[in-house]
Amino acid sequence: MTLVSPVTTQPPPAARNRQVLGWLIISQLLGLASLFPWVFFAGYGVMIVAAQPGAQEQTLPWVIVAAIWVYPIILLLCAIFAWIAFAARRMRPAVVLTSVPLLFALPMLVAVLVVAVAPSLGLP
Repeated sequence: MTLVSPVTTQPPPAARNRQVLGWLIISQLLGLASLFPWVFFAGYGVMIVAAQPGAQEQTLPWVIVAAIWVYPIILLLCAIFAWIAFAARRMRPAVVLTSVPLLFALPMLVAVLVVAVAPSLGLP
């Protein structure tokens, strides 16, 4: 049994490992859920660029489309490296690595929720 002094704010290592494990699982489930709206964004991103006159010759629209298409690769690599860091008992890098894809996933999930909820609220 490990005693925690009242001065420290860190939980015992076993409890901290469970917290990190929980965050790894939750954040990666959110990342997995974000792949459903990603398919929509990826497909329509290419169609929007192709439909705009003159957009095919510009580089910025294609950079944005490429950034959207790279998301699943970033999600997968961050998940792999996060689990490697967790197995090596490096909790802070594991948390950071599993949280990075959420910077991209949460805006996609929010956009899908807004589109799904807007009609029921009478919004256009």
